[in-house]
Amino acid sequence: DYEQIGDYDIVLASRCLNGISNIKETVLTLDEIANKYVYITVFGSSSHKYKKEKAKIAGKTFKAGTDYSVLFMLLKSLGIEANIVQLECNNLKEYSDMDEAIQRSMWKLGELEEENKIALENYFKEIFVKNDRGNWVNPKDKTDLVLIWWKKE
Repeated sequence: DYEQIGDYDIVLASRCLNGISNIKETVLTLDEIANKYVYITVFGSSSHKYKKEKAKIAGKTFKAGTDYSVLFMLLKSLGIEANIVQLECNNLKEYSDMDEAIQRSMWKLGELEEENKIALENYFKEIFVKNDRGNWVNPKDKTDLVLIWWKKE
């Protein structure tokens, strides 16, 4: 909150609003802290198809965070005229081996039954490719970030 943090010219909140239950309160605090600009990056929705596919194979239900368009409309309802920029991200997550890919997937998906681990590993073996550093990458899992920003009046 403002009393703990104080105020700053620029506030940057990167990838931290996905999963926040009371976004309105958080956004109002960010706006209060900022003297000049607020920059927020959130995950976009273009990778949802892959994430749903991966969750299904893992025997889990895909739960998308709050879409950036909802955040934009919330800001508008609060009288904040924000800008939206789809960021150009060309990086792919890298894995040294399939086990690392499974372990990092479990961090998001939770524990998996053995048959779902095997199914997920087989799925990864079908779609992963090696990059020039010798690591495995998933061309379907490109980072998707959206920048929402506004200038304080």
